[in-house]
Amino acid sequence: MDCQRWVEKSFLNGLVHNRSLFEYNDFMKHVLTLYKYRGDAEVGRAFNSMFSKTITKSYKCIDFVIPIPLSIERLYDRGFNQCDLWLEKVPNRLSNCLVRIHHEEKQSKKTRQERINRSVKMFRVSNDDLIKGKTLLILDDLYTTGTTAYQAADALGKSGAKAVYSLTLCRS
Repeated sequence: MDCQRWVEKSFLNGLVHNRSLFEYNDFMKHVLTLYKYRGDAEVGRAFNSMFSKTITKSYKCIDFVIPIPLSIERLYDRGFNQCDLWLEKVPNRLSNCLVRIHHEEKQSKKTRQERINRSVKMFRVSNDDLIKGKTLLILDDLYTTGTTAYQAADALGKSGAKAVYSLTLCRS
């Protein structure tokens, strides 16, 4: 249903598909809280080899892996980008290609409807030439409504990406 809804919203440069490694349950909520909000980067690094193996085995056609960026304000508060840390062992990551345009309240504080109905563009591409004609994999922590993934895929697609896939740690 998520995919159909995004096509209806005219996100024609949408995702090929999203894959999540885990279901978002109470345990994963606790893990992400420690990692993202309490600054325990080592908890997050426990997933590095899992992401590396998944990307190597399941995404052989990928030219670059792009972590979903944080706003400058959120990066300053947190001290690290949780998605970028997961890619430390991935050689073809492209960390500064996608730029978050707006700083907003945390997605976790918004309702499902507020997330789905947001009309403000979230991302821009810093260098179209890097991604033109390339097959890309975006990496994020949580897929809830698809808003972040589809907005990122839309920006990348409009900048010339051939195809965009999404890989997330969890899906709710």
